[in-house]
Amino acid sequence: MEHINTVPSSPAVNYQQMNSTQQTMHSYQTHVYHNEQVPAQNASNMQQNAQGNDLDQNDLGQILRIFQKYNLKESEEIFRRELNRKNGIEVSLDPSQKEREFYYDIYESLTRFVESTKENKYELSQVLYPIFIHLYMDMINKDYLKLAQEFFNKYSTVQTSNHALDIKKLKLITNKDQLNRSEFRETYGTTKYNVKLSDESYRLLKDFVKVKNSKPLVDLIKENMMLEIYNGPLRDYRQQSQNSGGLLGESNSNNNTERIFYGLLKEPEQAEEADDLAGEGGDETEKPKKRKNKREALMNKKNRQDPNAPQFNRIPLPEIRSIDRLNRKQAAKDYLKRARLGPESLPSICFYTILNSFNLVNCIDLSDDSCWLALGLSDSTVRICTLNEKLKLRTLKALHELESLDKESDEIFNLMFDEHSGVDHKTLAGHSGPVYGVCFSPDKYFVVSGSEDGTVRLWCLLTFSCLVSYRGHNGPVWDVKFGPYGHYFASCGMDKTARVWATDQHQSLRLYTDHLADIECLCFHPNSNYLATGSSDRTIRIYDLGSIKEAQQIRQYTGHKDVVNVIKFSACGRYLGSGGNDGTILVWDISKSVIVANLNSHKQAIYSFDFSKDNTVFATGGLDNTVKVWNMAKLCKDVEQSEDFSKFVTRNETHLEIGSWQTKLTPILHLHFTRRNLLVGIGPFNDKNKK
Repeated sequence: MEHINTVPSSPAVNYQQMNSTQQTMHSYQTHVYHNEQVPAQNASNMQQNAQGNDLDQNDLGQILRIFQKYNLKESEEIFRRELNRKNGIEVSLDPSQKEREFYYDIYESLTRFVESTKENKYELSQVLYPIFIHLYMDMINKDYLKLAQEFFNKYSTVQTSNHALDIKKLKLITNKDQLNRSEFRETYGTTKYNVKLSDESYRLLKDFVKVKNSKPLVDLIKENMMLEIYNGPLRDYRQQSQNSGGLLGESNSNNNTERIFYGLLKEPEQAEEADDLAGEGGDETEKPKKRKNKREALMNKKNRQDPNAPQFNRIPLPEIRSIDRLNRKQAAKDYLKRARLGPESLPSICFYTILNSFNLVNCIDLSDDSCWLALGLSDSTVRICTLNEKLKLRTLKALHELESLDKESDEIFNLMFDEHSGVDHKTLAGHSGPVYGVCFSPDKYFVVSGSEDGTVRLWCLLTFSCLVSYRGHNGPVWDVKFGPYGHYFASCGMDKTARVWATDQHQSLRLYTDHLADIECLCFHPNSNYLATGSSDRTIRIYDLGSIKEAQQIRQYTGHKDVVNVIKFSACGRYLGSGGNDGTILVWDISKSVIVANLNSHKQAIYSFDFSKDNTVFATGGLDNTVKVWNMAKLCKDVEQSEDFSKFVTRNETHLEIGSWQTKLTPILHLHFTRRNLLVGIGPFNDKNKK
């Protein structure tokens, strides 16, 4: 370590003001290290001296300026930490009058300009927030704490409501240490804020900057904002507001240009299964002609080639097993008996209330056949329950009994279970933290769970044991989902990543790191080629699982003003619905990347969302203890009839809401449409609010 005995030029310090600290500072000047590793004793001695002599803010500010002048970051941090720990002192430097005028002049002139534009006010108001953020962070970084507080109090009220949550968080940052540990430094220090402006708005902004002739303002805009200019009519407040709200502003249109294959897959064995189903008798004895025509129409529709569907082999899918054929045959029978839903025929609702579990149940899932229920609990366990008395939870027979069975028998799947082992519920233990995500496989004999312990576990419901523990996340796992064909599943968590796994491999197949905050929820597309994620950064992103390019993100949507809690693809694959803490429901047409519905009738956060199997209605629910049903058929019809999406009017609740039901004290954490279009709702009873 190189040691310098003297400092070439003495620092400009007023020694008369420092009084008794003169000797301490003089000895400090003669021990400066090039590698910044100044002994902690020097900073500690200065702090003790400061305590003993009751130095005021000016004296402490002079000491900090010495640290900053010679770039002694480590000593500065030690000095600050000791002052704050022992005395609760936060040192605030006084800026010069010129610096004070610099901050206020830039922002005051910018706000006046935006207010004066009238028709373009709503669009141009987008530039206020990123400039406000960076000016505030610059003041904090330079220790102008009092000035920063004055600046915040004056201009925080002029920000749009889209960033109300961010403004509340920013208010808590009052010193440099808090700033360095905050998400603001990481987010806004490395990524530009996206602002979408019309040609006219951009021209006005350009003229203002030219007249202002302020190089710092030009630098702020160039370094911290991405200006996206579009040709077309000026957007009104409603149009601009419904697409904004992301942590980094409105999503860039260039992120949503790639084609997406939203159609459903045509499975190779589908025609063969249709013939088998058509050959069965069943209920055809009473009305053979009508039943046959209905069945043939359904199967012909399924076998029709969808021009918007990807190739079946675009991503590797598991082979179809005999149990899969049985499940699909039963599903096809149920689809033939499903109820037709609409404004005149609302769905029947079966609601399950879970007692004595309000602070215990974190997540809920229902199997595809609606017979089994999975609960993720705060006591680190997964609870599996049966909702059908005829389908108990049974375990496999002993090994020697299984070996004696006839493997060619059609009833082999039923014969392999021990009839005397049937119970109503089972508990799966293995996690070491609360379980926040749980999901059944399509065949319901596997469950995947995610926990606060950072692991994802795959459970077998034939033996009720853990098969694999997947490790990869650096923090709690918030959600897990199985793909529609099994084999693949996905997880997301607090480490801002989403991972795609396969049941036969212990390492993740895909890793997505584009989000800027926790990923709260995810969902597979019905054709298993895409994965959608919702995050605390208030964006929704769609990834192409079959892409071999570096940029696998093909969609980025903004519109929510708070955390996104739930996302769901429609049965047809063309639409994506979402709900969040802001109580807003958004429905996107992913083929055109436009919001087709913006619904705000819920009073609190939304946690459940599901489309009916025939895509005629969808249901939502949340913490306001309310289930609402919406007219999806009308929405689809309006979208298909719209030739020009630039003129499409986003539908609201007055156009689409067809039903609403409220529970007494039970929030709705899960909604599920059965194959026959019965709506099942589940939630824990909130006995704390009981009067």
